[in-house]
Amino acid sequence: MLENYWIFFNSYDIKKNISEYAFTFNAESVNVTGRCDSIFIDSSDNIILIDYKTSKTKKNEKELKEDIQVRIYSLFLFLEGLTINGGIIKKIPDKILIIYLRDTLIEVNVSLTIDEIKETINEINEVRKNIIDNDFMAKIGRHCNYCIYKDLICPEFN
Repeated sequence: MLENYWIFFNSYDIKKNISEYAFTFNAESVNVTGRCDSIFIDSSDNIILIDYKTSKTKKNEKELKEDIQVRIYSLFLFLEGLTINGGIIKKIPDKILIIYLRDTLIEVNVSLTIDEIKETINEINEVRKNIIDNDFMAKIGRHCNYCIYKDLICPEFN
């Protein structure tokens, strides 16, 4: 996987690489916090959002466009922007990539429109409403170990 990462990394003309970029932003009534795996700025000043995956399960372009995780990353870049050298770059990412590190140069990439990114706010608020209304089905899995809400609101743990 490290070799595949190195091959991928060297295949781009990178002017700046920002790893594990933490962010917080407000999407109307919800504070959203996250961390992008990597953000490249290439020699043409394109912003490329990258999510690295080590799993065997792969997403195609349609699934990636619908993935809430990369849509939230894109929303963050659009609303709050990327702070670099004291300046802020606010824009829609030029490209969003998922890199599957188990396979040599398996890359899925998409671009999102402004409407697709803004729709993410509605999705976030819908999840918020469902949680407040206690209208959600918990999905038990290994991710539960990292959930800060399991002891507070999750019916599977109460």
